Amino acid sequence: MQEPFLALLRERLGKGEATVFEAVGLIGNALILLASLIILDRASDLTINSSVKVSEIAGFGRTTVGFVFVDFSMSLPVLSVSIFAIFSQASIGVALAGTGFKG
Repeated sequence: MQEPFLALLRERLGKGEATVFEAVGLIGNALILLASLIILDRASDLTINSSVKVSEIAGFGRTTVGFVFVDFSMSLPVLSVSIFAIFSQASIGVALAGTGFKG
């Protein structure tokens, strides 16, 4: 059953008529969304449990570890854009806009 689906997907994508999300149809997109939500749920449980263990081992409060985690996760996208801007002059405007530069 999987092979005909993959053959149809290759045929639609090979003609350049559709993107992957258009080629899989409504049911395929619903399954992708469901799988993504399940993965997000499992990953968030793992993150929370790991943060609690870090707070117990390090002797910090759970709130402190939570704030550090949120701060890191909010700063990581800006850091990534800034690093990419170093290597590509075309994205320097995006890096400056991400930092709040109004010049």
